[in-house]
Amino acid sequence: MKSFRLFEENSLPVMVVRIDEQTHMHMHSHEFHEMVIVSDGIGIHCTETERYSIERGDVFLIKPGCSHAYEDTAGLNIINLLYIPEKLKLPLYDLADVPGFHAFFELEPALRSQHGFKSRLQISNEKLDYISSMIKLLEDEIQSVRKGKLYAAASVLMQIILFVSRSYDKSNSPAQTEIFRLGEALSYIGMNFRRDISLARLARKAAMSETTLYRMFKKSFGVSPVNYVISLRVAHARKLLESTDMTVSDIAGDSGFGDSNFFSRTFRSHVGMSPRDYRKRFGDNMKF
Repeated sequence: MKSFRLFEENSLPVMVVRIDEQTHMHMHSHEFHEMVIVSDGIGIHCTETERYSIERGDVFLIKPGCSHAYEDTAGLNIINLLYIPEKLKLPLYDLADVPGFHAFFELEPALRSQHGFKSRLQISNEKLDYISSMIKLLEDEIQSVRKGKLYAAASVLMQIILFVSRSYDKSNSPAQTEIFRLGEALSYIGMNFRRDISLARLARKAAMSETTLYRMFKKSFGVSPVNYVISLRVAHARKLLESTDMTVSDIAGDSGFGDSNFFSRTFRSHVGMSPRDYRKRFGDNMKF
């Protein structure tokens, strides 16, 4: 099995690869995110354990480390939007409040085998034309020699991500509905992770039983809803330790930890060092 490395060390962390008449491709993996837009034709998309039919209008995400291939293609034209989120560092602003964002970029890839690819995004010809025009604009910015092209490319990519997220919001197949409901729970967590959140409240937000919600969280993220919330709190605390001069006690409170001692123990178990040591190592030379 091959592993593709298309990005050079100093290249822009976003790329568009168009493939006309995609033929049989052997199983491979890569270290970047790959959004696949099927612009025409049909084929079979394969992973190491499943085979799915794809057609014009299908949009889906391949995450890093996921092995995949194409077989039995006929006039298959695809647009691959490749990007590395860690290097782009795109601001989410209130995008985390959009259930379709969580549904498409986090949940559908994790639950794909469970739903047999029925939860993928399928867009109309009109929407396909729109996203194709946005990708063309992204290509133009990437290939530009003007200064500021990374900023321009990132802004177009953000518009594409928002478009896909909102498009998933309007999908209504049974499999998509289940994922969208879980996306509702994630949106609620994103807005309220610093507050006390009960499993019962999350289940009501997702319109599913507590048992189903717990099972889907474990399937999607490998952790319980409670531990998912804690991971968000720790991530928030890390940002504050890196960029502010707030006291550790204040950061604990701002991150949703009522007790600073519990915060320190939890932070150490997740990060491998105490909050004070983390600030000394990664802080922006703040006084503390």
